[in-house]
Amino acid sequence: MQAAHKEIAVFKLVGATDAFVRRPYLYTGFYYGLMGAAVAWAIITAALQWLSIPVHNLAFSYGSNFTLSSLDLHNTIYLLATGALFGLVGARLAIAKHLRKY
Repeated sequence: MQAAHKEIAVFKLVGATDAFVRRPYLYTGFYYGLMGAAVAWAIITAALQWLSIPVHNLAFSYGSNFTLSSLDLHNTIYLLATGALFGLVGARLAIAKHLRKY
């Protein structure tokens, strides 16, 4: 966001509204948050696959039938939506700080 400081100044000098300046940064924040959540989902899924057999063997040695379960569709959607929301909120806060200067 610091690198875009001069770009925001130019937009404001030519009369751009705050919404016009804010929009591309909100899109970027949304996609960064969504991709970050997708990477988190991939790491969680890989870790669960990697640990499922050792955890099953350990539980079996204690006479239990405990198994690890992966994220279902509802929790996956919740994870992705939360990541996208955090990206939007973070971008909104960052751009608001820069727009207050003009």
